[in-house]
Amino acid sequence: MVEGSDCKCMSPPFDYRDSTPLPEWNKLNTCVEDGEVDVSRCNFCGAKWVRHYSESSFAGSGRWCQAPATDNQLAKLSSTEGVLEFIESRPWYFVGGSALQSAGKLVESPAQ
Repeated sequence: MVEGSDCKCMSPPFDYRDSTPLPEWNKLNTCVEDGEVDVSRCNFCGAKWVRHYSESSFAGSGRWCQAPATDNQLAKLSSTEGVLEFIESRPWYFVGGSALQSAGKLVESPAQ
């Protein structure tokens, strides 16, 4: 994780009012078969986050994951299809949702 960061965007629970959607990444801000993707910027520190979320028709099935991303990393994501793989490949990211009974928890990826 980012050392020494005490920004709200680094500590769950997250509040949608603490970030601003980034329309310049509209190619990623869309619905896909396995969920939805959006890109936003933290209103406090300016970090960009890419988020994938999904929900089926069953109660308690919502889940999301999000990771910080640089402009260069976002530019390499040519479509929404690679977003989930990108997030899960990061050294750490956050997950949550009703399916996980969590408002957000840190996941640290295994050594790569």
